Amino acid sequence: MVVWALDSREVVLRVEGGRTASGLQFLHDGRLLVIAHGRARIFRGAQELLGWDVPVGFETRWCVGRDGRALTVARDQGVVRFDLDTGAVLGTWAAEITRPDRVPSEAIAIEVEAHAGAALWRTEHGLYLHQSDGPRGWVEPLQLSPDGIVAVPAERGAAVLHVAAACALLGVVPFEGKLRASRVVGEEILLVNERGKLFRHRIPARGAPS
Repeated sequence: MVVWALDSREVVLRVEGGRTASGLQFLHDGRLLVIAHGRARIFRGAQELLGWDVPVGFETRWCVGRDGRALTVARDQGVVRFDLDTGAVLGTWAAEITRPDRVPSEAIAIEVEAHAGAALWRTEHGLYLHQSDGPRGWVEPLQLSPDGIVAVPAERGAAVLHVAAACALLGVVPFEGKLRASRVVGEEILLVNERGKLFRHRIPARGAPS
């Protein structure tokens, strides 16, 4: 993301963004709010005044209040609000209802720059993934194995996750294009892209380097 001064046409600020919920907004007092890679940062000109972690991941919605003093971030059936002067949490509000986990989790989605995601329901009858509908070819379908293994397309390949207990990143394996099908067969994971190319990898061992 690049910010120019209109009077001089000079670059005032360059900030690295990303595909995971990046965005910026000028505040009423001239400061610039930048959100990228799970961080909120406040700039005045080229000087960074403040920065803090925010739970912003794949498809997360956020907005600045009308008075320009608070940042509100949407969660599953809830919101969390931050003070734009200090970064402190002003409050968290959530409905008292059963809600799914996210796959990948917010932290992992930011780490691997995930291109897809799903809701993970944990029920007495087992684990179930649910993805939103969209135009043909837009949704990259995720397939959950009986053992809780799932591959998620990411910026540098495909992130292999184990979600049986909690969402854990096993590793990132080579993959390119849009994911169209995946399946775990024995100790291997098979991935197919939109051109019909097959990527076949051994499932990374827990704790192994990516």
